[in-house]
Amino acid sequence: MKQWMTRLFCLGLAAVYIVFGAAIQTEAKENQKEIAGQVLRLHIRANSDSVSDQQLKLQVREAVIDCLKTYRSEMRDIQSAKLTVAKHRAAIQGAARQAVQSANYEVDITLGRSWFPEKRYGDVVLPEGMYDAVIVNIGQAQGQNWWCVLFPQLCFIDVTHGYVSEEAKEELGENLSEDAYDSLIDPSVEARFKIVEWLQNIW
Repeated sequence: MKQWMTRLFCLGLAAVYIVFGAAIQTEAKENQKEIAGQVLRLHIRANSDSVSDQQLKLQVREAVIDCLKTYRSEMRDIQSAKLTVAKHRAAIQGAARQAVQSANYEVDITLGRSWFPEKRYGDVVLPEGMYDAVIVNIGQAQGQNWWCVLFPQLCFIDVTHGYVSEEAKEELGENLSEDAYDSLIDPSVEARFKIVEWLQNIW
């Protein structure tokens, strides 16, 4: 009798885990879809994985970002960000082609959709999934990728070792539900940065 009760309990517990797991996965997918609707990313694909092509990819990155900085003020929301890129596509492509002139590669720039893995920017973690992106293909575009976020404007700040500016977070928060926004923030990282700031203020 006890064995049957134990088995029933285990089966019931397994069923609960399955139901809750499915609910969590569904919520995560819905959050990602909502987040993706408010984010424009930059996706640069190198010609190959050779050292020279990977270095060239970084040169293209700098050229494209420097060009886009000129139009930052025009990117007020996700729609205006897309329109800005479309409007100045020729200038952006010209800057990228100038960067690869020595290698004689073609550079193609399009607005499209692309799959991105999970990516951390300080205390902000963007989930994996499909996103609208400015896609920069260098030559054969068979090498390792580089990506960032054009809107909110994370490409233009150093987030490798820092945290996302409050202004960028506000841009996201204004256009996302509370659940979707909360899913982006890693509280452990946010807490560490607050401690560092507190210590810096003391000293």
